Amino acid sequence: RPMVSDVLISALRLFSVAFFWALIIRIVIDWVLPRSRGRRDFLGTLYRIAHGATEPILQPIRRLIPDLGGLDISPIIAIFLVDWIVKILISLLARAGW
Repeated sequence: RPMVSDVLISALRLFSVAFFWALIIRIVIDWVLPRSRGRRDFLGTLYRIAHGATEPILQPIRRLIPDLGGLDISPIIAIFLVDWIVKILISLLARAGW
């Protein structure tokens, strides 16, 4: 039977992968199909879901980094930050041996 740490590690990995793909979807729609953001079709719904999943992490990062003349690097920072935090948490859980 799986240990608590195994379940938590799997959940952390799932969160990391889901966040990454939500960010990729949001970026692609923003860059390639920006008019679909407000529509009430599949792409508009997909964008709203991706935006809702990523904005709580991106917004604080945007407040901390200086303005780079319209270039938003917060998604890049968020990917590294989330990956780093997840790896640290997984390492701590593996060591704790719950």
